[in-house]
Amino acid sequence: MHGHRHRDTRADRCHQRCGAQLRFDFEGADETIQLTDNELLLDAALRTGQDIPWSCREAVCGMCRAKVCDGQATPMAANFILSDDEVADGFVLTCQTRAASEKVRLDFDA
Repeated sequence: MHGHRHRDTRADRCHQRCGAQLRFDFEGADETIQLTDNELLLDAALRTGQDIPWSCREAVCGMCRAKVCDGQATPMAANFILSDDEVADGFVLTCQTRAASEKVRLDFDA
């Protein structure tokens, strides 16, 4: 047998939720979708067909900003635009975060 297989640990499972559910509000729409393994919240939201704003995917434009209203998201991989107060208030860049709970609810209109 070739290669090295990564052993799944409890910490890995807590960090990225497999089969988590994303629910979000955007321009009057209320959407719900199952997340795939390690999927970014922005990518899942886009799979619904909603025209979620995004541009850079580099954490600098802030277009994909949303408020976490319920559940938990992972810490952002990068953030060059949101203030400390915005982060403390629950805002995330959806291109830089994943689900950290079985259900996450976002508000892109907040």
